[in-house]
Amino acid sequence: MSGITILSAEAAWAKTCQNQGWNDQSKIVHLEGFIREMSLFEKFETYFTRAACQENEDCAVARRAASDARPIAGDPRLVVLERLGYDVDTDDDQPGKWIWTSSTDGCDSSFETAQAALDGAWADAVRVTWSLLDMPVEQWAALSLEQQIEAVDKPFPVD
Repeated sequence: MSGITILSAEAAWAKTCQNQGWNDQSKIVHLEGFIREMSLFEKFETYFTRAACQENEDCAVARRAASDARPIAGDPRLVVLERLGYDVDTDDDQPGKWIWTSSTDGCDSSFETAQAALDGAWADAVRVTWSLLDMPVEQWAALSLEQQIEAVDKPFPVD
């Protein structure tokens, strides 16, 4: 699956969740239903076992992050986005919802979670980076997250 296809599918999921008014519990019900329907629980077990082990090893880091007022603190993408002029914050017009803005753009609608708003801001920054680098989607998708972060963080000359 190409990077644009993945971003498009993720954006469609976020938009459907928002349009349907699905809260986190509703999303979990649908995700578990998908995992069950696609017979992926065995693969999922590998993932959640590894995730639990990682959390247990990083419990001190997790506690610090949980105590932060911004639930996305510590995400390396946020550091880069903020350096580029992006902001992910609560929506003053819709309590409990989140938005992202940049010096030149902003989201069209609010998000249910800070993570979803961060993902939207990241997708915007990636879109800008692709256009500046003129990089094929397949090449972008082959990059690790660290390489993608480095590419988005790289300063570009202004014409």
